Amino acid sequence: MPHTPAVCMPSAGRKIEDREKVVINGWPKGPFPANRLLVTESDQKMLTYYWVKQGNKMLTDDFEARLDLIRHALFEQRTDAAMIRLVAYFSPEDTEETVEKRLNAFSALVANNISAFIPD
Repeated sequence: MPHTPAVCMPSAGRKIEDREKVVINGWPKGPFPANRLLVTESDQKMLTYYWVKQGNKMLTDDFEARLDLIRHALFEQRTDAAMIRLVAYFSPEDTEETVEKRLNAFSALVANNISAFIPD
C-alpha cells in the first residue's frame, strides 16, 4: 500500500494549507469521495486530489484501504490497489476557483476511464 500525499508532501518540505473531502463525478459506478489538499512550497501553490482504487471501491482513508486490501487478499485472492494522485499547479494568474475547476474536469476524465487500467 503506497503512502499518501498527506504523508509525503510535508516530509518533502511542503506545507498543507487546507485539507478536506471533495466528490468526484464521472466514475460509471457513481460519484465518490476524494481527498483534497491545498499545498504550498516556497512561492509555489498546488491543489492535489487523491484516493485509492481497490477492486470496485474508491477509498479515501488509509486505514480503511489497508483493511480492505487484507480482505481482498483473503477472500478474493487479489492484492492489487492503486493510489491515484492528481496535482494541479497554480500559475500567477490562477485563482483557487480556476484551478479547482480544471482539476475537477480532469478528475472526472480519469474516473471515467480508470477501470480500463485498474480492474474492478
